[in-house]
Amino acid sequence: MDAKRLEELAEWATAQEQSLEANEITDVAEYFRDLARCAAAWAKVERMVRSGAEVNMALTIGGEIQLRLSNGVFIWETTPIAAVEAAPEVKP
Repeated sequence: MDAKRLEELAEWATAQEQSLEANEITDVAEYFRDLARCAAAWAKVERMVRSGAEVNMALTIGGEIQLRLSNGVFIWETTPIAAVEAAPEVKP
């Protein structure tokens, strides 16, 4: 799936989450929040790759996720999504 479609999915999931939150259906809203985060993170990775960046992710001995970008940026987070969210946005 390309970045544009993933961004559309993230927007749709966010709208669903907000609607459920407004109706106090918080347990289901969490699933849509997670879907929105996943789709947005994957769209960001797609944009990185399409711009020519090399993206490598590894699990460290301490249990953290290490995200390494070809421009020399290293990011350590507790989850892959958090690592991608912390990464700088690429410029087209």
